[in-house]
Amino acid sequence: MEQTIVHGDTQLLPQEIIRNILKRLPVKCLIRFQCVCKHWKHLIKSPSFIQDHLHHSTHHNSSLLFQRHGSDRDVPLDLCLLDCEKQLHEVQRIPLDSSLHVRIVGSSNGVLCVERSSYHRIHSLFLWNPAIRKIRQVHSNVYDFEGRIHVGYGFTSTVNDYKILRIYVPEEEDEADRVEVYSLSTQRWKEVKFGNLKGLNLYSGTVTANGAMFWLGTKLDMEEDLVVSFDIAMEAFTLIPLPALDKSHKYSGHKLAVYENKLAVISFIHN
Repeated sequence: MEQTIVHGDTQLLPQEIIRNILKRLPVKCLIRFQCVCKHWKHLIKSPSFIQDHLHHSTHHNSSLLFQRHGSDRDVPLDLCLLDCEKQLHEVQRIPLDSSLHVRIVGSSNGVLCVERSSYHRIHSLFLWNPAIRKIRQVHSNVYDFEGRIHVGYGFTSTVNDYKILRIYVPEEEDEADRVEVYSLSTQRWKEVKFGNLKGLNLYSGTVTANGAMFWLGTKLDMEEDLVVSFDIAMEAFTLIPLPALDKSHKYSGHKLAVYENKLAVISFIHN
């Protein structure tokens, strides 16, 4: 078992144990501990350790992120975190101008995709990690588009990449006429095929689970509700029928949610 030697004959713990300890620490501690020595800095920044730390945090330190509304604070996003012990924690304020509307598109592994817009037009997209206080603007060029833009965001371990999806629906139309995806690893946008979205109207926000983005949609010619799935790794769309519902009830609508990293559908019963 390999050991690290420092200060002459003083021996530290074996490397496997050091790594096992470090992966259990919060990100703020890891940032400070990069200054301990070069070996720790290289370890903490290595892709394998980052994946190991994310996997451990996801399974042992799950938390819920909330956006508070109606507060007196003049901030674009007023966020708080609820941990496993039901303790509420403040989240660092996002360093953006509050004069425009700011909303969270989605969150994956603690990295948030944030949209800043006005009058239903997207001005800019950002990737923000509150834990390490870093924010990166995503190059975008959609300022002159007239219509709706559905934005999705997620991470896939299959290709170890974060991606943002934009579905463009022109003004006074119901179906998409262009779809493009942004890859954080390449930092580029590219168009993707979306043939099976023809004749389909998306009407819900997006959720991300198990390497895919999801929306609710309606077939315009059949008035049939479907789940629209976008595989983040394969960059392909799939249409999924909604599960069979109890016909003795009348349903006024559906909403997508995530439960244990799986897609869930919440159906509202009309009395």
